[in-house]
Amino acid sequence: MTFLVKRWAAVLRFLPISTAGFAAVTVVKAGAGLLIVKVISAGFGPEAFGQLAQLMTVVAIVSMLAGGGTTNALIQSLVSAVSEQDRQRRLTAAFKIYLAQSIIVSVALIAGNALFARFLLQDNTLSWLFLLLAATQWVVGANNLSQAMLTAMQRSRVIILSNMIGTCVGAFVFIACVWPGNYAGAALGIVLYPVVGAVIGLWFAAKTIPLSWRRPVWATTRDDITNLLSYSGVVVISLAAVPLAQIYVRDIVGGRFGWEVVGYWQTVLKISDVYMQFFGMLMIYQALPYYSAATSLADLDKRWRHVMYPILGLMVGGLCLFYLLREFVLRVLFSEAFLPAQQFVLPCIVGDFFRIAGVFFVFYGISQGARLMPILFDLTQAILLVAVAILLLPVYEGMAPAYATLFAGFGGFIVMVAVRAVRRSHWKAKLESVA
Repeated sequence: MTFLVKRWAAVLRFLPISTAGFAAVTVVKAGAGLLIVKVISAGFGPEAFGQLAQLMTVVAIVSMLAGGGTTNALIQSLVSAVSEQDRQRRLTAAFKIYLAQSIIVSVALIAGNALFARFLLQDNTLSWLFLLLAATQWVVGANNLSQAMLTAMQRSRVIILSNMIGTCVGAFVFIACVWPGNYAGAALGIVLYPVVGAVIGLWFAAKTIPLSWRRPVWATTRDDITNLLSYSGVVVISLAAVPLAQIYVRDIVGGRFGWEVVGYWQTVLKISDVYMQFFGMLMIYQALPYYSAATSLADLDKRWRHVMYPILGLMVGGLCLFYLLREFVLRVLFSEAFLPAQQFVLPCIVGDFFRIAGVFFVFYGISQGARLMPILFDLTQAILLVAVAILLLPVYEGMAPAYATLFAGFGGFIVMVAVRAVRRSHWKAKLESVA
């Protein structure tokens, strides 16, 4: 224990003050997410929760990709701009990608609204939800672009405040939609939740972003668009692969063993999402810049271990505590009806441990420009999740998705270990050439 405390003290020394603000945002978002899950699970039971989890996943994917999926690349591009005209040209390139992507997503949602309602919610009468999503994703995409601009301007306080207020108001709107106590109201609240936060975010952005950042220069170069699109492709595959695989597995399991079983699996995955948010915030905003500052392979290895060991140690302790208190956690966060989900906990949290261990290898590579590592990591998990679930369904029936989650995490981890071993010599040469 003393060793872990010393390690964490060392890790915290490289975290800037703004990290506390982003951690607070993560806490608020996680709390709002748990509130939504609690309301749905307590009000509608495991079967409805399993179906609505499908809609949650689709809304989350559309929201993350809204704006073209160029947010991180746009931040880097804006920060490295050498002139105002250069910056305006890159902003316009991002805006063009946003327009094209939003049109494509809108057409897909409008054309397939009935199919999505039947496939995801088992109810054709709720097809109007996907027409609404086709409209709201434009607002969410615009907010994603504005958040990228605010990040490039280093307006952390505005980002933190707008996200916290938007999350709280979004949760309030969701509760108002669910208040009548019907299934359609819960589904409507899920669709409206992200767009409410986006509207508030855009209001803050309009008050903060100067006019010089809003003037388009339509004569963008092909390189501007190609550079952003290359990152966008990585983001699309990385963010969508595993959630889409989960949707496919849910539909198979729900059709064969009932949506109540799907609800139990999703219960554990939703708890997993909470601590994965904390971990993702730490890796993106702190660990990646820390790794990228390495001047040699030995320095990179030292920095990598410096962050990885204490986090994995804390992860093991937290997951063990969750397992020991699983009945209490399920009873408090969900309801008595979800207690059968206890049997899904162990295989899922073991899979989560390997996922997080694998992500350290992914960010090790990303810090050296290995842009394809997250694609390989997520595609490996998605393929294994579907393949193992289908393979185990005849034997383990409703428990198959939980065991598939374990194998997917472990498989992704093994692949990343292998990639790091193969690419180390290349990264060493790259760092030596820069030095």
